[in-house]
Amino acid sequence: MNLSNKIYLLFIFCCYQMLCSDTSSKINKQKFNFCVLADTQAHDGSGAYNIKVSPALVTAMKKRKPFFTVFPGDLVEDGTVARWKKWLELTKGLGDNRYIVPGNHDLHPIRGGTMKQWQKVFAKALPWVNETAKKNQVGPLVPSFDGKDHAFGDRRAVDYYVDYGNTRIICVATDGAHKRERDTNPPANLAWFRKVMKLPSTKAKTNVIVFTHKPLTMDGYAGNPDTGGTAWTWWKAISGQDNGSAKADAIFTGHWHMYRPGRPDAGKTSTMEIIVGTGGGHLEGYHHHQVHGFLEIMVDNDKITARFWGDDDGKRNGWQFDDILDTFVIDPGVKKKYRGELAKYNFEGDEGIEDNSDSIHSRKIPLRLKYGAKIVKDSNTKRNKVLSTGDGMFALTEHLSDHNLGLVGNLKISLYAKAQGKLSGKEGDNVLISYGCGRLNGRYSGIPKYDTTKHLRNESENYAYVLSVNPDGKLRLAWQYRRCQKDSIAPKRKKGQKARPKRLLIEAVNSTKSIVNVNKWNRIEVVRNAEKKTIDFYLNGKKLGKTRKFHNHATGGQLGTLAIGGLSRTKNINIQAMDWKGFIDDVIIER
Repeated sequence: MNLSNKIYLLFIFCCYQMLCSDTSSKINKQKFNFCVLADTQAHDGSGAYNIKVSPALVTAMKKRKPFFTVFPGDLVEDGTVARWKKWLELTKGLGDNRYIVPGNHDLHPIRGGTMKQWQKVFAKALPWVNETAKKNQVGPLVPSFDGKDHAFGDRRAVDYYVDYGNTRIICVATDGAHKRERDTNPPANLAWFRKVMKLPSTKAKTNVIVFTHKPLTMDGYAGNPDTGGTAWTWWKAISGQDNGSAKADAIFTGHWHMYRPGRPDAGKTSTMEIIVGTGGGHLEGYHHHQVHGFLEIMVDNDKITARFWGDDDGKRNGWQFDDILDTFVIDPGVKKKYRGELAKYNFEGDEGIEDNSDSIHSRKIPLRLKYGAKIVKDSNTKRNKVLSTGDGMFALTEHLSDHNLGLVGNLKISLYAKAQGKLSGKEGDNVLISYGCGRLNGRYSGIPKYDTTKHLRNESENYAYVLSVNPDGKLRLAWQYRRCQKDSIAPKRKKGQKARPKRLLIEAVNSTKSIVNVNKWNRIEVVRNAEKKTIDFYLNGKKLGKTRKFHNHATGGQLGTLAIGGLSRTKNINIQAMDWKGFIDDVIIER
């Protein structure tokens, strides 16, 4: 081979290598992982991060080799320059790409941290808030509208966005206005966020992910209207319900020290609200929400999946966060759908409480028999083992992964049921299956009665669905929803003032025909179609009456748990809706 041929082949080889390198680079920008950790704050009075839990979590995150990490607020217990610097030292092994949002424990008049101090610390430490970022990526640089620190106009390290290939990451402060906390959410903040969501560059992105500190569908109680729920302007701007706005695939939050994903407005949007858990703060919520851990997010072009890493046995052998405790799909991709069977309980097997679904969508969530509910043999039929329920006796999931069953959009429930004796009570009683919370800010309540004028509770505690049989034999599907809320209007009223309109309401749909004999086994089925806004009831394979229309989609429901044989709740207490007295078998839940 002569020299010219060798040079030619070398040229071809170099071109090939460059082409491969360029293709690889493009693929990597569409396929990467990142980690999210919230609330690394201490809860032992030290004022900084949790010295026992947070370092172990950071070590575990480093093993995942994330492209970047996000910390949605409450980095330390009491925000000061010295403590933020300690936090930077803790997390320095994660590299420069550490994106942060301030939390209420970071910026707090009692605790001392200020916006100027926050920016001074993090602008010097992290290169992503340098002059280039200031020009291209940060939020509004608006004049201070009242001269106070909390309205400080320079929003670096508070509101900004960064891009990774086809994915836009937006960090933004949405909470504030609480009398004890600094207002990190001036009006210009929302205006900036809306503008970003309507940018052609944002709408051109395959994936849009938002990070903030407080969940939007929680804390909506008197005196703290910051997070106003799915009817609030912030949620609409995030979830693509603003005119001409892009839709975020998910919003990741902290503040509440628990782990709980959900789709609070699935009838209108697939946007998820994901409470990440806690990286150090004291644990909150129900026992099955209470877990330290972090999320690893995998982006693969238009598909986004998540894994929650925790420590399966807790601190018993020292904190080691190397157990995958939950997995879920944030976005299955443009050509994929969310439909599928989620759970199937036939009450067979050794314990009778296993999820027997073989669907790829199922999470295999076991049941817990509560307050006297039991698995029995039905000797009069060939059904074999069935669930026996009665007053205060039902089965619950109470599981870390049962958020998968909190359906507020499309829904299909089918089951066999046989009553023991005559149906009694009122409309909404004789509950066969439900998904909700039952405990409302320390109080207990239920469907169909709830006085929303006296106690305005969190939307996340809504009932996503309650299927029951009225005393006249008609089937009833009910749920709760948020109808309206004005921005930054505290739900208070002066003495003698008329009550404000109800914010959490109930939608209930009854079948037009009744079950003839409730004391025999009947196959009951209900289908809620979110797109058509219709409800169809079926009895023993045939349609029961006419198709019914509904008006308001279910919303919230993330904090719930599934109950079979009663209204889901956390204690054995009579809460207005009567449980099913009889037997239940072959329960299937689909979306």
